[in-house]
Amino acid sequence: MSCRNFTDWARMLFLPLVFWVNMAVAQDINVNGTSDSNSLALALNTPNWIWHTNAVGWFSEPRVAHDGFGAAQSASFAAGQTSSMETAVMGPGKVRFWWKCASADSGDKLRLYVNGSQSKSISGNKDWQIYTAAISGSGTQGLRWDYAWSSGSSASGATGWVDQVEFGRELPPLITSQPASSTNLEGGSTKFSVVVNGSSLAYQWRFNETNLIEGNGISGSKSMSLKLSGLRLTQSGSYSVVVTNVAGAVTSAVANLVVQRVISVTEALDWAGVAWKTSGSPGWFGQTNITHDGEDAAQSGPISDGKSIYFTTNITGPGTLSFWWKVSSETNNDVLLLQIGSVEKARISGEVDWVQAGPFAVPSGSQALKWTYKKNSSGTSGADAGWVDQVSFVPPAPEITSQPASQTVLSDSTATFAVGASGAGLSYQWYWDGLALSNNAAASGVNTANLVLPAAATNQSGGYSVVITNFGGAVTSAVALLEVHYDTNNVLPGTNEIAAAILLANDYFIRNNTRQTKGWSRGVNHSGNARANQFLGTQRFYDWAVQWGDYFRWQPGWRGPTNADGEVCGQAYVDLYKVDPQPIRIAALKAGMDNRVAYVPVDDWWWIDAFFMAGPVYARFGNLYQTNSYFDKLFAMYQDMKVRRGLYDPTEGLWYRDADAKIAKTANGKKQFWGRGEGWVIAACARILEQSPTSAAQQAEYATMLQRMAAVLKPRQGSDGFWRASIYDPGEVPNPETSATALFTYAMAWGIRNGYLDAAEYGPVVARAWNGMVRIALHPDGKLGYVQPQGKFPDKAGYEDTADHGVGPFLLAGSEVMLLSTATPSVTTTPVPAPGVGESGLAELQILQGKGSFVLRWKTRPGANYQVLWTDDLLLGDWAPLDGEIEFGEGEAWISVGAEDGAQHFFRIEER
Repeated sequence: MSCRNFTDWARMLFLPLVFWVNMAVAQDINVNGTSDSNSLALALNTPNWIWHTNAVGWFSEPRVAHDGFGAAQSASFAAGQTSSMETAVMGPGKVRFWWKCASADSGDKLRLYVNGSQSKSISGNKDWQIYTAAISGSGTQGLRWDYAWSSGSSASGATGWVDQVEFGRELPPLITSQPASSTNLEGGSTKFSVVVNGSSLAYQWRFNETNLIEGNGISGSKSMSLKLSGLRLTQSGSYSVVVTNVAGAVTSAVANLVVQRVISVTEALDWAGVAWKTSGSPGWFGQTNITHDGEDAAQSGPISDGKSIYFTTNITGPGTLSFWWKVSSETNNDVLLLQIGSVEKARISGEVDWVQAGPFAVPSGSQALKWTYKKNSSGTSGADAGWVDQVSFVPPAPEITSQPASQTVLSDSTATFAVGASGAGLSYQWYWDGLALSNNAAASGVNTANLVLPAAATNQSGGYSVVITNFGGAVTSAVALLEVHYDTNNVLPGTNEIAAAILLANDYFIRNNTRQTKGWSRGVNHSGNARANQFLGTQRFYDWAVQWGDYFRWQPGWRGPTNADGEVCGQAYVDLYKVDPQPIRIAALKAGMDNRVAYVPVDDWWWIDAFFMAGPVYARFGNLYQTNSYFDKLFAMYQDMKVRRGLYDPTEGLWYRDADAKIAKTANGKKQFWGRGEGWVIAACARILEQSPTSAAQQAEYATMLQRMAAVLKPRQGSDGFWRASIYDPGEVPNPETSATALFTYAMAWGIRNGYLDAAEYGPVVARAWNGMVRIALHPDGKLGYVQPQGKFPDKAGYEDTADHGVGPFLLAGSEVMLLSTATPSVTTTPVPAPGVGESGLAELQILQGKGSFVLRWKTRPGANYQVLWTDDLLLGDWAPLDGEIEFGEGEAWISVGAEDGAQHFFRIEER
C-alpha cells in the first residue's frame, strides 16, 4: 500500500488520532512477551493507539521498562534484517518517548522515522534517554521505530526498547531529573535543580507546599534551579517545584533540606572562656548532629587533597589535657592529630568511633594546643572529617599568694578587697559573712580578684572572703574585716540647720543688694526668695520681694515681655499674687504672655536659659487659670528648642547652651556641656511639673527629661558634693561651681520628694551637694561664693564670686531640701565644739544607724568623763542631758539612743 493510498484510506475511516500503518502480521514472538497491537499499546502507555509490526517486529516486554510496567522491545532477528513497529498520529504536534539500545557496534541503530524520513537514531549501549520530535505537518503523520542489525556487525542479540510514548499539539512537562535532598550549614548556601522535558515551561518552587518568592536569600524561585543563601534554621523542610505549560502541570518529588545549626567552637568543645582560632573557611565549626555528649561537638570543614585544617588555642600550664574524638577518613592516609606545642601527641585514622584521648601532660608556661585534620594527595573515604568533643584541661589547684586586707572606710566611699593567687583557669566568688555576693549597684567584681564596694554603707560592715577555684580544686582566703563608719556628709542635716543656712545666705544678699534691678539675674534670685518665704514664712523676705515688685510697678523685667529673660520675674510675681491676689501683680505680665501665646512663633527660644526663665511662668499661668493654652505654648516652644534647633543631645542626655555650643569643644576636645545651662533645664522641668500640666504626654516628657538628666549628672558629681562648670571636662575649670550645683540639688530633691527619683539612689547625692555648698561655698557671714558670673560657657569662679543667679537657686535648693529632710528623718550632729574631744570636736563623733535605734560613739581620753546633751531645736539652743548609760571601751565610749519615726535631734558631747 502506497503512502498516498494509505492516507486516503485513513481519512476515509475518520480515525482521529492513531491507526494501523501496515497490515502485515508479525512473525516472531518473544517467549516472555506478546506482539499483538493491544499489548504493545499497553506497554508503550498508549492504550487507545493502534500499533503494528513487521515480520521481525516488536513485542511487549514486562521486565525491561523505563516506567517499571513494561516496554516495547525489538524482536530477535538475523544480521541485515530490521525489526519495526508503526503507528500514525494527526499532525501537527510533538511526539515524546523514552528509548534505549544494547549493541556492540555503532552500525546497529535504533531509529525513529516520521513520514518515512529519519528523525533520530541511537546506537551502541545506551541507557534510557528521552527524545522529543516535532511534527510540523498537518493531517496524518506516520511514526515508525525500527532496529536494524548491520550485516557487517557482530552484535548478536542486539536489541532496542521504547517506552512511554506521548503525542499532542503541546506535550505537558515531564521531569527527567528530580531535585536532590541535602544537608547544609547554617549561614551557608545550597541549590535545588530539576531537569524537565517540554517547551514554554514555567516553574514555581515551593517550601512546605507554600510558594516561594524572591529575596531574603532566595533566588531562582521561578527557574529550573532554586538557590538559597545565608541559610537559616527555619528553612529546614521540604522543597518541590511545580512545572507548567499550556498542556499541563507536573510536581516534582520532594527534596528535603536539613539546615545544620552552627555554634561556636568554644561552645561545642565545652570549655568556657577559651578563645579558639581555626583555619580554612568554614574551618572547624560547632554542630549538633554528631556528638559524644549528645549536645554538640566541633567538626572539621571540607578540604581538598593535600590540605589540612586545624583549630588551636593557648593555655598556661602545667596541667593535664583530655578529650573525646572520632574520625571517618581514608585509613593511614587522612588523619586527625593532636599537637601540644610543636610535639605530636596522638593521631587517629580510618573509621574510628568516639574514643577518649589522654590525659596528656601540659608543660609549664604558655602552650599551644592544636588539633589538625590532614589529607594526603589523593583519595577520599568515609565522611572525610574529624570531630572533637568535651575538651578538659585540669590545672593544679590554686594557691593564695596574698590575702585580702581588713579596712575601715566612711559610708558612701569606695572599699576594695584584693586577693593574689597562682594557678591556671581561676574562678573567683566573694562572700560577705558567708553569703555569696552578686554584682549589683552595691558590689562589683564579685567574680574577679578585686571586689569593689563603690558606695559602702554601714550595713555592709562584716567579714569578706573569697573562694578561688579551677578544675584542679578550690581554696578559701582569710576573712578580711570591713568597718563602715557613718559619714554625715551623705545625710541631710535637720530642718533647723537647713533653715539657718537659708536665712544666713538670703539676709546677707538683702543687706548687700539694696539697689533695685530688673535684670534676669535678680528675677532668678526672687524666684528662690519667694520659694523660701513660702516655707519659712519670713516676713522680711516677703516684704523685700513686694518692694521690688512695687518699685517696677509689676512690669516685666529686663528686655520686657518679648524676651524670656524679661519673663523670669513672673515666677515671683505669680507666687506673690497667690499670697495677696492684687491684680496689679500679674496684669502687665499676663497681657504680655497672652500676646505671646496668641501671636509669637514657637521658635523664640534659641538658648536653653530661656526654658528656665519663661517656662515656669507659662506653667504658673496655666495652673492659675486652669487653661491648656499656656501649657501648650510652653510645650511647643520647648519642643522647637529640643528637636528643631537640636539643642538636646539624646545620645548624651544633656543640652547644648545654643547653636555655637553644638560645635564647641572643651580644652581636652570633649563636648561642651555647661553646668549652669544643664541646671536651667533640669530645674525648669521640676518647676513646670510642680504646676501639673494637664496633658499626660507633656508631663511624661518633662518627667523623663528630669530622670534622664539626673542619671547622667549623678556620676559626674565631685567628691566635695559640687559639679564643675564643664560637665564632661571637669578639669577644664576645676573650681566648685555653686549655681549649677544648687540647680541640680533643687531638681533632684524635688524629684525624690515627688516620686520621680529613687531616694536611696539620689538621696546621698542631694545630701553631699547641700552639705558641700554650706561647708565650702557659704561664708560665715552669709555670702555665697563660687558662683560663676554671667556667661554662656564654662568659666572659672572663686570663693569671693557671688551673684543673684547663684543665691536664688541656693534658696530654691534649700527650701526643697528642707522639705526632703522633714520627709526623711535622720540623726545629725550640731557643729557646736565639744571641749576636749580632739581638735575638731564632734568630727570625732560617729553615728551608727540601726533598726529602731542608733548608737553615738566617740573617742575618749584616759580618765575623762563625758556627758551627752541633746536638743530638737538648734536655733533655740535648749540643750538637755540625754538619758541613758554611757559605756566605755578601749579608747572610746558609746551610748544607745532610741529612734523616733519622723523625729530629728541634735547632739553634743561634753567632757567633764
